[in-house]
Amino acid sequence: MEHLWRPRNETQEDLITEQAAADHIEKAFQCQITKLSETLYHIDWALSREGLVKAFGEFKRRHNSVNKYDTLLLSAAKFRQGIDLASFYGVPFILFIQWDEGIFFCNCNEVSTRELHMGGNSRGQNGDLEPCVEIPTYLFKSI
Repeated sequence: MEHLWRPRNETQEDLITEQAAADHIEKAFQCQITKLSETLYHIDWALSREGLVKAFGEFKRRHNSVNKYDTLLLSAAKFRQGIDLASFYGVPFILFIQWDEGIFFCNCNEVSTRELHMGGNSRGQNGDLEPCVEIPTYLFKSI
């Protein structure tokens, strides 16, 4: 029988990369980053100052140049979860991307596109291809 669940693709190396990025972002934005429960929040981080949540964030690592593609694909479900959570609490949902050139960010509350494209990868796992939002890379700012 085929498994319908999707395995976790986050490796120990991914977690180390994410923590290093969080340390860098904390210094740049003078905030504290807390890793959130994936099952409860479906996004990576809460960013806070003095105990008050100021933003929600998602972190991605892309092993290519910021200039390789005109857009960045993000799961439509993850995009909506981040936007809904942030909008409900009146804070930004920030997408952080580490490309080869460094770490970049985009306030997803300012992304106007709601057009969906099928995208993902070809690992052959359940859920690899899914509706995605294409976020123009020119919207990302370097940290």
